[in-house]
Amino acid sequence: MDEVKVIVPLSVVPDDSTVTKRTGTKEYTKRSKLTVYGPGKEIKSIEAGEGVVFLIDDSGNINAMSETTEVGWLACEYDLQVLFRGDLGSQK
Repeated sequence: MDEVKVIVPLSVVPDDSTVTKRTGTKEYTKRSKLTVYGPGKEIKSIEAGEGVVFLIDDSGNINAMSETTEVGWLACEYDLQVLFRGDLGSQK
């Protein structure tokens, strides 16, 4: 399915979605929680906190960003339908 780049604030982008900086091309994955695992078990879980999300690049670098930051969301047709219906609480 084809994707389009839509400029939106991070607050409307679902977790695990792919985004870019507003005018950039480098891709990041948006997450609100990180979990670190060790041999066979969870070691540490980190919540982003109110108004903050994590952007993770393909090298594993993590940036904490404000939810009000506008990004380019690489969204498919389904994502856009959900966005315009306004029910992001029922993500795929």
